[in-house]
Amino acid sequence: MFDNQSYADAKVSSERSFALTFGAVLLLVSLWPLLSGGSIRLWAAFLSAGFFILAFARPAIFALPNRYWSRLGILLGHIVSPVVMTLLYAVVVLPTGLFLRAAGIDKMNRRFDKSATSYWIERDEQPGAMDRQF
Repeated sequence: MFDNQSYADAKVSSERSFALTFGAVLLLVSLWPLLSGGSIRLWAAFLSAGFFILAFARPAIFALPNRYWSRLGILLGHIVSPVVMTLLYAVVVLPTGLFLRAAGIDKMNRRFDKSATSYWIERDEQPGAMDRQF
């Protein structure tokens, strides 16, 4: 019922793609002030250029940062996923159930009936063959 499989062995991206991604993000950071009439952030532009140059010249330099970045992503996934799922449950599922219970709505007919001899539901038609499901 529960999936206890560890996803810690997720595939790590290549060093070149790691450097190109960081270079692109830093390029966006350097150009962002232009949208509001500001000037380019030179520190981010120089870092971006360095990442782009090293991505093609010596991508092996990024092996260790790439590994640490992937581990950070896995750690954040272990922390953020349960928080998001808990918030989703608390904001969507729980209020819906409380509302349905307060309104007396029971779509699954789960109420106990003392006079019922069986809870078996009689079907009018037989289900179709299951040999060609798709």
